[in-house]
Amino acid sequence: MKLPEGLNRNFRGLCGDDPSIVARALYNLDGSLGATWIALGPDEIVFYHRPSGGEFNRRRIRLNEIIECGVETEADYAAIRFRLAAEHYRLRCSHFDLPVADSISKACMDGAARNPVEAPARLTVPAAFCAGIHAVLASDGQVDPVETEWLCQKMPDPVAIEQGSAWLRTNDLEALLGILPTVLDEAQRECLIANQLSAIMVDGFLDQSERDLVERFRDALEIDPARYEQIFNVILTRNQVALLVSESHTAPSQSVDPSPVELFTTGLLAVTYADKLRHETEKRYLVRLISDADIVEEAETNLQSMTFDILLQILPGTLSHRQRLCMLANLYSVAMVDGELCVEEQEMIDRFREALQLSYNESNELLGVLLIKFNLSVLA
Repeated sequence: MKLPEGLNRNFRGLCGDDPSIVARALYNLDGSLGATWIALGPDEIVFYHRPSGGEFNRRRIRLNEIIECGVETEADYAAIRFRLAAEHYRLRCSHFDLPVADSISKACMDGAARNPVEAPARLTVPAAFCAGIHAVLASDGQVDPVETEWLCQKMPDPVAIEQGSAWLRTNDLEALLGILPTVLDEAQRECLIANQLSAIMVDGFLDQSERDLVERFRDALEIDPARYEQIFNVILTRNQVALLVSESHTAPSQSVDPSPVELFTTGLLAVTYADKLRHETEKRYLVRLISDADIVEEAETNLQSMTFDILLQILPGTLSHRQRLCMLANLYSVAMVDGELCVEEQEMIDRFREALQLSYNESNELLGVLLIKFNLSVLA
């Protein structure tokens, strides 16, 4: 396969020669409709990507920036997965391109091994935090792009993301477990644990090996087991949206009333509009959380057709207690994911808490842990 002529000329100008391997993905680099051409050079990879009907943009990456590159196969397509310190790409292509995808994966990892990023001599607080996040992400094999993007945007020192990754590639897990307690204070340790759990609990569950790994961090960081269980339970409650969706789809009903997951999504949408300016990060959080465009569209319709007071009246009789806790945790999360819990958002969430018939103690426990997770200012 060859690059289109215009893109090939651009690649030659960048790298001095034609690409050694070329593949074409079926979507834009961000996963939206469009196309992405992947072109491999001796020491770098270039993505030429465009949205449907748009112009090509270019993303140039050194091979030694790539932490992981692998190929996945599913029923309808193959996917090449690239994980960098602060980014994650998953590019889908045809099954016919599987041999080329395998070649790209091998070449990327070989190139990264030939010229590794130099690890820092010592870990700063932000770099130590990032190394801890990278350690659990690597064990799970799943990277939530929204979480990674948020961490990248809000880190006091963005360079720390790459430094933490480079340090972890040079040193092993045991070394990291040994050094973290000498670098992080109590607030920073709890922030790390909360974000580790969040990063690998994307489906609402932890398998035993994942839980064992985070518990090794808990022990190394000398976090009280009871405090750890509190953090664990709040993050689990927040991430159990998949169960809410599943229960909504399987529950037999002839009613035309909104389903629990539609009401859940409608409530979250309301909070994104609370300060009259919906932040793009909030929107991406919601889309990732629900992952069903029809549900989000139905929620938009609900928000336009019913008053806020009517929404609050419907919720208590529709959601179970577990679903209400999940909703409240995600109301706080969608409000804080842009880095700020404003007065308008807090006031709206207080009204939701009352309508959901949840106590102040339940609300405060959720909020207390989620503030620990989202407050990366403790790393400064």
